[in-house]
Amino acid sequence: MENVKVLHWFIKVGAFRYERLESIVDPWNQNKNVKNLDKITQRVNAVIDSLDENNNVKLDSVFNLAQAFYNGDQYKNAEVLLLDLLENKHEDYRIHNLLSLIYDHNSKNKKELAELHHKKSIELNPNSAIMYGNYGIFLMNCNKIEQALAMMQIALSKDPNLAYIYEALGNY
Repeated sequence: MENVKVLHWFIKVGAFRYERLESIVDPWNQNKNVKNLDKITQRVNAVIDSLDENNNVKLDSVFNLAQAFYNGDQYKNAEVLLLDLLENKHEDYRIHNLLSLIYDHNSKNKKELAELHHKKSIELNPNSAIMYGNYGIFLMNCNKIEQALAMMQIALSKDPNLAYIYEALGNY
């Protein structure tokens, strides 16, 4: 768990400017069987490697760490990183898309936030079929069928190979 010690140091020197990351490290220390731990460790190292001479970190490396947390079912940890990126003026469609998925799948009372982030991801990247597709799936799950179908139609017009959209339509 050497990387956990490095992350603790990283947090203490303020290179990240992520004071809330302390909450991420403790579950690692307590649970050695964290899902996706190898990928998370690899992403932590990438964040450390991405530091510039002013101890600023690249958006992509932090986003990739957040995505590794998400893929490892550590949604709160992913959310902490993503919200901190937004607070530090990093406006990126990927951040909003991942937050929308976190709020949609794992937060019963955060559907409004999920929808807000879906819309923001589309606003920031209107050419992405996946953003429209994800929003369509969300709308379908909220029983907003007409809106869902419209979003899925846009998604398929941009990329007719999105299998998950056909699967969702087949389940409808």
